[in-house]
Amino acid sequence: MLLQSTLEFEKIVKREKKKGGFGGAKGNEVTWENPVELDTYINEVQIAANSLIRENRKLRRVHMNVVDKIVELMNTDLIKDR
Repeated sequence: MLLQSTLEFEKIVKREKKKGGFGGAKGNEVTWENPVELDTYINEVQIAANSLIRENRKLRRVHMNVVDKIVELMNTDLIKDR
């Protein structure tokens, strides 16, 4: 259920940078040399993280509903409550 959001987050964090990376950095380094690109990267990571958080909260809410139903079923006397 969280797979898509998790993969999107990972893709943003691990993405291949443009030639030379952010601010002239190589590989996956992020430097302070280009504040505009750095700010863009931070915003993209925050958006992906927020999406992941929303999906996780939905999953937790559904999980708690299922747990409540299971507890309700466990407290039901099948002989008495036909």
